[in-house]
Amino acid sequence: MSKCLKCGATLPPVGDCAACAVTVQNVPVPSLLDRDIRIDRRAAERPAQPAFVEAAANAPPSVAPLAAPLPPPAQRLARINI
Repeated sequence: MSKCLKCGATLPPVGDCAACAVTVQNVPVPSLLDRDIRIDRRAAERPAQPAFVEAAANAPPSVAPLAAPLPPPAQRLARINI
C-alpha cells in the first residue's frame, strides 16, 4: 500500500486520498471569488457618430497660404546647393 504525500494516510487502490479529499471540500471560497463581479466592459449603447467625426470638428486650422508661389524645382535645388 502507498501513503499520501500530504497527510500520510494509506491510499486506496484506485483514486485519490480519501482523507485529503474531505479537507479539500471544506476549504472556503476566497471572498473575492465569492462576490458577483461585473467585468462586462461593452458599452450599453453605441454613439450615433463614430469618434473620428468628433475629432474632425476639433481639427487644427489649415496651413496659411504662401506669400508668393513656389519657384520651379530647378531653382529651389540651386539655392539649396549654394
